Amino acid sequence: VRRRAARFAGISTITVLLYLVVFMRSEFVFLEAFSTDAEIGLYSISFAAMSALMKVPDTVAIVIAPAFATLLGAGQWDRIRSGYSRMARLLPVVTFPLTALGIVLGPELVNLVYGDEYSGVGPVLVVMLATLPVVAYAGVCEATLLALERQRPIVLGLTVGTLVNIVLNLVLVPPYDAVGAAAANGVAQITATVPMYLAAGRLAGPIV
Repeated sequence: VRRRAARFAGISTITVLLYLVVFMRSEFVFLEAFSTDAEIGLYSISFAAMSALMKVPDTVAIVIAPAFATLLGAGQWDRIRSGYSRMARLLPVVTFPLTALGIVLGPELVNLVYGDEYSGVGPVLVVMLATLPVVAYAGVCEATLLALERQRPIVLGLTVGTLVNIVLNLVLVPPYDAVGAAAANGVAQITATVPMYLAAGRLAGPIV
């Protein structure tokens, strides 16, 4: 048990470091190097809005991990599959309306709160919000895999996502500033989610 716990903790440390690059907006580093303070400000406002909208999916993921781990210990795979399927079906009900509302109302709300001089936030926010449903799935898939002690797909997805993130930031940030950073991060997040989604589906799926 101690060996398993130590291995789990070691891999989790690597996962956290990769997660910081892919999901915690490492684009600020590239914006500082290749863009202006104004573009960093636009990106910061968009990041804050996106973080607020992610609270609901993040809460779901936090609940899933310990619940599924308990069911795994009890050998209740049927309940794990049922719970995963239910969460996977309910997430679009929450995330798609949030995405639509954010895309339609987000830029206008930013202009209302910060003023017209921050109108540049709108395109950045829209690009970020386009990935919201996928990012929400990433949290659920990652929590499921952690609970079932299957960390390899998480590390694989985040490693590939990190490489994609770095390359796209180098390519897109210099010409497109904050919009390019948002696009780079969105593609990286989708890339990182695919291995986790496939692995979680094999273990806890299918979604019915």
